[in-house]
Amino acid sequence: SITLLGVWELLPFAGRVAKSKEILCDGNNEFVYAVDPSYMVFYSQTNPWGFNLEALRSYPAFEAIRELIYPNTMPTVDWNRADGKYPMALSYLGLGVDPVLHVASHDQKLASTELQAMFGTDCSDIIQNSAQIYRYVSALVTSAVFTELYGSGYEANC
Repeated sequence: SITLLGVWELLPFAGRVAKSKEILCDGNNEFVYAVDPSYMVFYSQTNPWGFNLEALRSYPAFEAIRELIYPNTMPTVDWNRADGKYPMALSYLGLGVDPVLHVASHDQKLASTELQAMFGTDCSDIIQNSAQIYRYVSALVTSAVFTELYGSGYEANC
């Protein structure tokens, strides 16, 4: 009777897992959307130009996101921080979500200005003053897509 009771308890859970999988994975999930203040829905395809997704996954942005999800996978970097852990992702500590939402709309000039303001540097020393930026740029110049576009042999120097 204990086994029957266990199965009886698990059946609703298994149904919820199946429903979650259906919601998250079935149908067209190749788009992003936003709702404006008037509740109008705007959307865009996630890969309208047909980029090679496997090659894009070699970009360090994917590794930076994995590190946020699984912080124990972050490598130790010999720099100044006591635990030696430097994520490739940057944080707006204590500022809420708004600054994070706005970075997606930055052009290259504004993105560079924001990075320099964040670290109090200019291009000539931003890599040397941030283990996070150094790790990211090092991973970027060795990524498959970067190598395909620009060749190999680059180092993380400004």
